[in-house]
Amino acid sequence: MLDIPRTEVPLQIVEPATNYKLEELWKEEPTIYRILRESGDVEEARIKIYEYLCRLEWEYRCGRRKVHPLIEAVALDAIRVFKNIISPRNEALTGYSALWYLWRLAKGDESARQEVDVGFILEFKHLFKAINGNPDIYPARYAEGLGEIDFSKIRGREAGKARSDYLDELTRRIWKYISRYPCGLDPKVVEKRKENRKKILEYFGATIDDWVDYRWHYRNVIKGKRGVKILVDLARLSEEEAKALILATEHQVPFGITPYYLHLFDLENPWKEDYQVRAQVLPPLHTVVEMAKHKANRNIVFDFMGEHDTSPHDLITRRYPMVAIIKVSHTCPQICVYCQRNWEIETALDPKGIPTIKAIEKAVEWFAEHPEIKDVLITGGDPFILSDEVLEKIISRLSSLDHIINIRIGTRVLVTVP
Repeated sequence: MLDIPRTEVPLQIVEPATNYKLEELWKEEPTIYRILRESGDVEEARIKIYEYLCRLEWEYRCGRRKVHPLIEAVALDAIRVFKNIISPRNEALTGYSALWYLWRLAKGDESARQEVDVGFILEFKHLFKAINGNPDIYPARYAEGLGEIDFSKIRGREAGKARSDYLDELTRRIWKYISRYPCGLDPKVVEKRKENRKKILEYFGATIDDWVDYRWHYRNVIKGKRGVKILVDLARLSEEEAKALILATEHQVPFGITPYYLHLFDLENPWKEDYQVRAQVLPPLHTVVEMAKHKANRNIVFDFMGEHDTSPHDLITRRYPMVAIIKVSHTCPQICVYCQRNWEIETALDPKGIPTIKAIEKAVEWFAEHPEIKDVLITGGDPFILSDEVLEKIISRLSSLDHIINIRIGTRVLVTVP
């Protein structure tokens, strides 16, 4: 058995599961609960749960569990995921054991509740639901009641029409669900955003000519203490959101929003129909707290992609046989909360975040020395903050290399400025 370091990587706790009713978790998978309670240690539980999952998988594949094919596919995938979670190899790689927490919770260990987040419990609750053929997701939910078609009994055009009719009904159900959410091209949304644009221009004392000039948006990126005030005035931030942004400015946690992107918010009814728009750029308080806590070693703790160990040359990251990326900037006009490289970005449009031309040229020449690379991703930061001349020079040189087949550009500039 592998000796798994149980506490090498502690879970990040936002809301401890002290008040969560664990019976809601265990009722979704009473067999796993029984195995955990009756097992003398984690290794015994691991083996018995794995055997149970294998039997359960076989029941689905043999047709003993009568569920819709879409639900069966979700169940089999959930079983595979849980097998991976409890595998010794996964625990060795991650540095902690989710199974260990589940075993302690099943044993009634109250201290375990303090060590796991409610989100941890909910993740397994829904995983258990899926394992047992009760996934609370669509399209499985929207396939209920459609009925199965036995294609072993029909052929040709009859089978084709039956499948098409089935897919029509499934599409109607799914589209009805999707249509609950407004589209950015809906007339009401378009008008609302025109009103937002007017408010923002009045606030900045700017004109419509300024608005259509991307350089004006670059000059007026909403960041720092002044940016917090602008967002409080215009975006109706909650007290917690404002606190998070103030803390971010105090601890150099990057955030930045262009005026253009701000006009995509619902300035009158925040966090209702614009939830995803806001969530991309307003860092939650717990994220800011964690980044502030690790201010001194942020570049290590938040390097989730392990780029420190996969960079063979300055500005280059290579994790795959034929693909490599070149980071031609370390800054953006707008900071995304989920950015995998926010550990190396100090602020939006930071002049210090743009490498020298010489450094970029050396990185480009690295590709000439490695004919094994076939696919190049030009990224950053955001490469589109560079001048057209610099971008053309980079792309032209890469294009001249016979072994380079694909050149891709990773940018969000097109959705952050007009």
